[in-house]
Amino acid sequence: SPLVDPQRVSFELNIDPEGLSMSGDAEAIQRLALNLLSNAAKHTADGSIRVDVTGVEDEGGAWVKFQVQDTGPGIPPRILEQLGHPFVLNGGLIGTGYTDGAGLGVAICKGVVSAHGGTLEIQSDLGQGTTVTASLRADLDTPVRMQQDVVLSLRDAA
Repeated sequence: SPLVDPQRVSFELNIDPEGLSMSGDAEAIQRLALNLLSNAAKHTADGSIRVDVTGVEDEGGAWVKFQVQDTGPGIPPRILEQLGHPFVLNGGLIGTGYTDGAGLGVAICKGVVSAHGGTLEIQSDLGQGTTVTASLRADLDTPVRMQQDVVLSLRDAA
């Protein structure tokens, strides 16, 4: 809430009442949350920001879903498809007047989510806002990259 002007933007936080637990890098997850909230605050001068944090279990495992929804101006499709690539926003692709950032925040978010075996989805409608959903595996013992390295080395040895 310190990132938004409470006179112009309402902020709502909903955390799963059942409680959440997961193995992971606490500092990286904190960075993920801060980046997503900072982006929503930067692009929502008036309106609302809603954050939902929930636990989900399905046949694929246990997940923590972190969703940030804002009522900002939305993201044009040509920019939306480029998000997550470092420096794309100041690389001349969209011009100089669109944003202050370089696109590193979303790239960092993608890395954090990937290291936790998850996905990052961004949905946006011009004039209506943006919803970003980070789904993180809650039942991993080690980072995904380390697990993949072990699998690859076993395959190479066979």
